[in-house]
Amino acid sequence: MEQSPRIGDMITEKFEPPDDNTVRDWGGPKAFVHWVELRSWIGAY
Repeated sequence: MEQSPRIGDMITEKFEPPDDNTVRDWGGPKAFVHWVELRSWIGAY
């Protein structure tokens, strides 16, 4: 079973972008809120 990256680890998988769960695990829940807002802002343009 593959373990999600931990806060501070680099996400280096180049074949497939990380899913939301991986990003949340990697950056933490507080940072994930900002990530979602940033994606929404980018998607609006």
